[in-house]
Amino acid sequence: MKIGIGAAIGAIAAFLVGRAMTARAKRRGTAGPEEMYWGLRGIALQTRPEDIGLSPIGDREPYAVVMDMDVSGRTATITSFASGDASLYVSTGGGTIGSGQASQDVAAAAKQFVKAAATHLEAMTKSDKQPVPQPGQVTFYVVTREGIYSVSRSKQALGDGKDPLSPLFFAGQEVLTQIRLLQEQQDQE
Repeated sequence: MKIGIGAAIGAIAAFLVGRAMTARAKRRGTAGPEEMYWGLRGIALQTRPEDIGLSPIGDREPYAVVMDMDVSGRTATITSFASGDASLYVSTGGGTIGSGQASQDVAAAAKQFVKAAATHLEAMTKSDKQPVPQPGQVTFYVVTREGIYSVSRSKQALGDGKDPLSPLFFAGQEVLTQIRLLQEQQDQE
């Protein structure tokens, strides 16, 4: 995959800024980007249906999906809830919180992602631990009252449409696209 010099410089700059922020936070005793990432991701994985205003649901009915993607050794996490809430967290810092509340398109994509997860739940196993994905992998965590189910797959195979879970991956990518479009719109205002 080719990247431009500008993109490479931008990635290096983002890495250095994130590193500097983490060092500053440690000196001050405040949470840095990585700590913030882990905290937000943990909250998403521990959310209960009643926390987001959902009426009672079945034990195995998904109400949240967390999709972790390896991005050059870092992790990008998309969270989506049956309520339409959606967020993007990046392990180096940054992201968006509550995008589904700001956009009907994001909310619709988030709800569709959760519905898609229900059709793939049988391909997943119950998971007591939720590590970030290995290099080149995408991990899906589907949250139900019964517990958290997970599965990891090759990002390449998912993206090429060669994996049975590709439709789930594409539903998650649609959430990401709608968040990006919302950010672009907000930047223009």
